[in-house]
Amino acid sequence: MEKWFQSIALIRREHEGKSKWLARAEANQPNVLNFISAPRLGSESFRDTILREAAWELNLDPKRDLLVSSMAQLNLEFVAQLPNETDETHVGASFFMVQIYGKRALRQVESDPTNHWLSSSEVCNGHALSGEKLTPRLLFLLNRAKVINAWD
Repeated sequence: MEKWFQSIALIRREHEGKSKWLARAEANQPNVLNFISAPRLGSESFRDTILREAAWELNLDPKRDLLVSSMAQLNLEFVAQLPNETDETHVGASFFMVQIYGKRALRQVESDPTNHWLSSSEVCNGHALSGEKLTPRLLFLLNRAKVINAWD
């Protein structure tokens, strides 16, 4: 049985009293969005994994520009048939709240055209108003985890 264990970044900011969530365009599919996620390397913790990956993908300083919650919002582990897969997969996902800290870091993120800020409703529905879609696997995990509410 295949295993898929990842840390997933829930990068949130407030805009006009509503939550916005950071999704990034896939390199080979610009109309497909995903949250920053990564598998652990070596003996690093799931938290360190998401700090490393978020800093690398967003080109930010992990010690100065990002705040990662000390514990996961939610840890999931289950066996299921994932979207677009034929066999069952042993899935593990740890969702961490991540905050971009400072105006310079936020400007850096906003200047990158691969980054998209989505409303909670767009995330829960699986597509942005501009037409991009979340990866089926991410949408499946977010719906199962219920870590984002559509009305927020």
